[in-house]
Amino acid sequence: MERGEPSSLIMDERGARLIKIGAEAALFRFEWNGFSIVAKKRIPKSYRHPALDLRIRSARTTHEAKLMHAAKALGVPSPSVLLVDRSENTLYMEHIAGRQLKAIIPEVQADVLRELSIRVGKYVGLIHRGGIVHGDLTTSNIIVNERRQTFFVDFGLGDFSTEVEERAIDIHLMRRALESSHYSVSKSFLRGFERGYREVVGERTFEEVSQRMEEILGRGRYVKTVKRRLS
Repeated sequence: MERGEPSSLIMDERGARLIKIGAEAALFRFEWNGFSIVAKKRIPKSYRHPALDLRIRSARTTHEAKLMHAAKALGVPSPSVLLVDRSENTLYMEHIAGRQLKAIIPEVQADVLRELSIRVGKYVGLIHRGGIVHGDLTTSNIIVNERRQTFFVDFGLGDFSTEVEERAIDIHLMRRALESSHYSVSKSFLRGFERGYREVVGERTFEEVSQRMEEILGRGRYVKTVKRRLS
């Protein structure tokens, strides 16, 4: 972004529209110099010591910005990071106009759904091959615009990792999201997803990740990585 000085981007919450409050952060949308901006402000946790809370929120804000930048460098469409305000633990990024994949899936024809599933699988393959895991890979965190381009958002639970377990958790989360919200098309979407993923990561990695995902399913529990989700 070239228009305006970066320091002028700082959001005035009185002029911003609150679009979402999650467990970790609040999302605001506002206009700046003709651009639509999203600000992700991490919420203080009263149960943590103030100094520790500040360090955690600052670290997570910076870490998410690095993940988004790295994913974009790998060729995975995601919002451009515009500013990291460490004093307010706020991440400023471009707003992606579109709808969640979750809302798109029930509306599209089978051929379009197949195309989307393969593309999503390829993009997940790219971030995995590049040493990134998303951490919250669901159909709610993929945006589809009017030209059917797909963008990956919300890397707040992501990490830099090449561990098979981490990659398998990503795909396990996607599988759970599909089966819970889109059961009638979940199998066909997963077939396309796996095809795209395999094309990017190769047969060996695909088999390793698939085997580990089956182990996760067999354990019968929702797996989280303690080291990056510890409050």
